[in-house]
Amino acid sequence: MNFIIFIFLFISSCQCFIPKFNRQYTKNFYQKDYSIHLNNEHIFLKNITGFYGLIGPNYDFHNVTSLMDLFTGDGVVQGVFFNKGNITFHNHIIQTEKLLFEQKHGKNKHNLFTLALSMLKIFPVPSGTANTALHQFQNQTLALYETDYPYVLHLDMDKFNISTIGKQFINKISSISAHSKFNEQTIDTIHYNILKKEVQFLTLDKKYNLIDKIKIKTKYMPVIHDFINTEKYVIFADCPLQINFKSIFNSKFPIHLNNKLPTFIHIINKQTKQIETFSMDQGIYIFHFSHFEENENSYIIQAPQLDEVDFSNLVFKPKLREININRKNKYVLNKKYSELENIHMDFPVKINSTHTILSIVDKEVGFTGFTICENMKITKKILFENTVIIGEPQVINISNTSYIISFTEKNNQNYISFVNLKTFSQNEILIPMSIINGFHSMIVQT
Repeated sequence: MNFIIFIFLFISSCQCFIPKFNRQYTKNFYQKDYSIHLNNEHIFLKNITGFYGLIGPNYDFHNVTSLMDLFTGDGVVQGVFFNKGNITFHNHIIQTEKLLFEQKHGKNKHNLFTLALSMLKIFPVPSGTANTALHQFQNQTLALYETDYPYVLHLDMDKFNISTIGKQFINKISSISAHSKFNEQTIDTIHYNILKKEVQFLTLDKKYNLIDKIKIKTKYMPVIHDFINTEKYVIFADCPLQINFKSIFNSKFPIHLNNKLPTFIHIINKQTKQIETFSMDQGIYIFHFSHFEENENSYIIQAPQLDEVDFSNLVFKPKLREININRKNKYVLNKKYSELENIHMDFPVKINSTHTILSIVDKEVGFTGFTICENMKITKKILFENTVIIGEPQVINISNTSYIISFTEKNNQNYISFVNLKTFSQNEILIPMSIINGFHSMIVQT
């Protein structure tokens, strides 16, 4: 298998001679940072100070043709600062090593060959775009991408702007997960190696020193976007991703899901370091986990699942399902609920310990609303007329009332939107400029 991957790397290195890969690059949406004071007439927003930010690639999603285009776009943060009724929109293009290198030397190709060169320190990480997730840890704001170190950003709550401080290097490891789990004093994260077919579960202290490591061999090429982390366990899905040789000459990253092969669930006990592996007949891919629980008889994993994944296109049809693992006989049941099979939804965000928001996906326009689920039951659908949700929402508490906060687009205008979770009424504030979609978001309340 390693020989096949080596050949794949060689073919990737030759893509510069293929006309398809010499076409014009997707144009960046933002050319600079902007700050705009927003007109706010909502009294309830006078009771909040803080920040809502969305991170993603600096592309208009309508101009890309594949998931890999999105994953390799330069990171940009679009955010709103709140200060007792005064509201400021600000965007910031993250000043990564890749971006600065390309500004000086021109654009690099994005393929596995240039990734290999980056491992030899010849190029900056070609996919090191810091475009996937935002987190706060030890009073730092981190921009994350799963094959690079985090970038440290500065949120200036007085001047209402964002700037890049730089890359946070970490000794003894080369990258951390975009879905790292941040505790008060430690970080739990993973690093994967597609050549070795290995995942490493890592624990870092508050100064980013490595304090623990567990190695797990995978059955397939590991591209692990998210994982479950509890006090006792770390859990991830080993999904049947394979090289798609049919598209090897016309794709940046010709990897697809073979859904005829089984999926393996690895459950690692963090105290004993024992690894249990369970096989599920169906081949699926999971971008995000929504809920985990265990009892004496079962492990229960709830997550949006994809039956089809090809990184060379934009097909995205996630369905919320429940994996039930019998701890005694090792049998794995992938439970499908008829109500949920008819809705595509992903990007789970917890409201509380029992309820989760998921964004409804429409393949033509994007996110068109929200579902609120209690375990595997929909308790509320929130749909908007002629409105598209821009990126992942968050839940914010204002004067003892919870709101869903997100960016939206309606009639070619953009807004910051608040949905009251008691009355389900919506309030909006116009953003007098165009903005773009993103991946994950963060809320900071001060």
